[in-house]
Amino acid sequence: MRAQEPIVIIISEGRKIMNKFVRLVIAACVMALLFGGWHYLRKKNEDAARWEEEKAKGEILVEVDPEMVQSLSFSINGTETIFVKTDQIWTMQQDAFFPVDEAGVEKILSTLHPLRVSRVLPEPEDLASYGLDLPVNTVRIEQTDGSEVKVQLGDKNEGTGDVYVKVDQDDTVYTVSPALLESLPADQMDIARSDSLTDISEYEAQAIEIQTGEKMIRLLHDSSSWTVAEGFEEEGKAADEEAVKALLNELNSLYMGDFVEYYCTTPEKYGLDDPLSSIYVYSQEEMYSYGLLIGNPTADENSVYVQLEGSMQVHTLTKTAVDEILSHTAEEFLKK
Repeated sequence: MRAQEPIVIIISEGRKIMNKFVRLVIAACVMALLFGGWHYLRKKNEDAARWEEEKAKGEILVEVDPEMVQSLSFSINGTETIFVKTDQIWTMQQDAFFPVDEAGVEKILSTLHPLRVSRVLPEPEDLASYGLDLPVNTVRIEQTDGSEVKVQLGDKNEGTGDVYVKVDQDDTVYTVSPALLESLPADQMDIARSDSLTDISEYEAQAIEIQTGEKMIRLLHDSSSWTVAEGFEEEGKAADEEAVKALLNELNSLYMGDFVEYYCTTPEKYGLDDPLSSIYVYSQEEMYSYGLLIGNPTADENSVYVQLEGSMQVHTLTKTAVDEILSHTAEEFLKK
C-alpha cells in the first residue's frame, strides 16, 4: 500500500494544477467578454455620436448667397409678394412706398445659406400626406447669374417639428429645419420697417418741449445745467436736475404700439392733421432728435394715435403713458 502513495500525491497535485488552469481560462474568458462588451459599447456610442454629428451637419439642399440675390418672393396672407434689390436697397415690387425691413429680408435669406437636409424621402407617398399638394408657402429666388431657386414648404412633422419641402423640379421630399418657414412674415406689417423713438440720455439731451392745448413746457440744457421756460419766454429758471432726469426716463419708456399705416395720406382720420398735443426732444446729435405728434384716442380709448414729424407712418401709444407726460406742469421742474 505504501508503494502506491506517490501516485496518489501526483494525481492530487495534477488535479490542483488543472483546476487552477481552468480557473485562469475562465477568468481570461470573462475578461475577454468584458473587454469585448466595453469595446462594443464604446464603438456603438462613438458611431451614434458620429451619426448625430453628421445629422447635425446635414446634406446641403440649397445654397443661396445673399449677395447674389436680386429678387425674393413668397406668399403673405395668400398673396404672392415680391421684393427686389436695387443698389443694395430692398423694395416691394407691388408698392414702392412700402418701408421694407431689410433685416427681415436678410433673416429669410440667411436660412437658405445653406438649407440643410434632416431626412430624405426618395419615394414619397401622395404629396397631400406632406402638405405639398397645396404648399403652405413657396419661396422663389432669382440670382444675379440668372439662376432660380424654388422651395415649396409643406406641413410640419409632428414628431420632429421639421418641415416637408420640395425643391425646384425634384420629386424627392425632404425634411428641413422649420427656420425658413418661421422666418416668413404672417402679415405684411411684420416685414415693414417701423418708426421708433430713440432713447436719449440726460447728457445727450439739449431741449424738451411738451405742448398740449395752450400749455407749453420747455426745458433747455446748456453745458452745465437745465432751465425751465413756460410758454415762449426767453429767460428760464433753474430746473430740478432729478425731475428732468425722471422725465427723460418716462420719454425713454415710450414704445410704439400697433403699426396702423405705413403711408398715411389722410391724417385727419387720426386727429394728426392739426394735433393738439406734441412732444419734441432735441439732442446734441440731430439724428437722435424727434417730434412726436399726438392725435385722437383709439376706439377702445386704451391708446392714442401718434406720428413722428416728417413721417407718413401712423402708430399707437399707450394712452396712460402719454397722459402722464402731458399732465406735467412747469412748476414741477423748478429747482426747489
